Amino acid sequence: TTPTGVRYSAETAIPLATTVAREVATGGLTAWPNPAAYGQPLSFALAAVAPAQPLRLTLRDATGRVVAALTAPNGRPAPLPLLPAGLYLAEAEAASGEHASRRVVIE
Repeated sequence: TTPTGVRYSAETAIPLATTVAREVATGGLTAWPNPAAYGQPLSFALAAVAPAQPLRLTLRDATGRVVAALTAPNGRPAPLPLLPAGLYLAEAEAASGEHASRRVVIE
């Protein structure tokens, strides 16, 4: 507080992790094409998961908001909604528990 009665304060934002996920040890998540054109189908593959096995996919925008949640076969095109240009976080999880994430760009 200053002599004239003005009070100053400082705030600090600290990121807080609220979940822990088991990451695939070898290979992680592959997404292609990346970057993708608007409306272009994207394919996702977890290296430790057999081809065509179902993956639970979640896409988050830059604010962390879920913009898509769906199931798609490993390594096959995912039926994503039309998303505006931007940077997204794609998270994939297999029934066996393998989980990984990757940034995806839509132009």
